[in-house]
Amino acid sequence: MEKIIGTVIRNDSLKQIGRSRWIVYYGYTEIEDTEYGWSYCHTFEHRPSPEEVRQVIFAQIDADTKEQITQGMRWHGRLVWLSAENQVNYTMWAMNAENNGFMPTIKLGTDEAPVLHTFADITEVHAFIAQMTQHITEAIDANRKAKAEADAFIQSLK
Repeated sequence: MEKIIGTVIRNDSLKQIGRSRWIVYYGYTEIEDTEYGWSYCHTFEHRPSPEEVRQVIFAQIDADTKEQITQGMRWHGRLVWLSAENQVNYTMWAMNAENNGFMPTIKLGTDEAPVLHTFADITEVHAFIAQMTQHITEAIDANRKAKAEADAFIQSLK
């Protein structure tokens, strides 16, 4: 789906814009410190079935959730890159710290401005893992809520 920037309200809809062109508009996100926001849109070259609309919207919701998980966590004010591989690594490092007392070092921030952080003690490692788990859980819960909202809209297309 594409972002349309400059919208001021949520306007979930399916509109015919030509003989065989249809656009679905979905969602709304405010842009900080402005009176505007953005929505998603997707163009179809035919009248889409509710299932086609559902597939497009759900794929976008899943992509947004993956991005939120990967790039939405901060530790000590810096980005924590939570790729699937890093999630496993962080968990393994925490187990190693618990069993062997080895305190892991992680890279925070961006590739352009990385900051290495060595955990001070097992309590800090536990706090990090708890925050990571909470962050992922909240993103998954938001995904479920967004899909439930989308289902309500999709049901209205029938």
